Amino acid sequence: MRTVLVVFLGFVMLALESPLLYQLRLNFYAPDLALCVIVYLAMTRPLLYGALGAFLLGFFKDGFAGSPMGMYMQILTTAYYLTHYAVERVTIRTWLQLMLLTFCASAVSSTLFFLLSVVFDRNFAHSQLVFKMLIPHALVTAPFAPIVFYLLQRFDKLPATNETRVFFE
Repeated sequence: MRTVLVVFLGFVMLALESPLLYQLRLNFYAPDLALCVIVYLAMTRPLLYGALGAFLLGFFKDGFAGSPMGMYMQILTTAYYLTHYAVERVTIRTWLQLMLLTFCASAVSSTLFFLLSVVFDRNFAHSQLVFKMLIPHALVTAPFAPIVFYLLQRFDKLPATNETRVFFE
């Protein structure tokens, strides 16, 4: 149930991010908040729950991004699996390590976007732009990871409904 709450908060972040960045004309320099949520899921959830959360968040991001349906579902799910694998091998203890993990996940996500676009989109002609923006996009996304992580951790620590009952214990 907690994973559903995290995915819902990721959806709210996507819903607030899209119109705000459009109004400020910052589309190219937008942090990938969904990817930050995926890193959080990889660090705190079992494999199946996190993968389902990544899949749902990718579905929501497909709706906001206007990309072909399933593009971000595949990208975020694959990024989740790779991040989960990395988190099992390396202990993440500091904010700097979290930012480095998010930087790497963002670079992988952009590379997957490029590969899937080249393979499945016949009209894709922005390959140079994707690689030109890969490092700046990862650098913009990485500092938001500790902020998103902190917010999601705060919501994740809220008491569950069965722990706060007063009657019928």
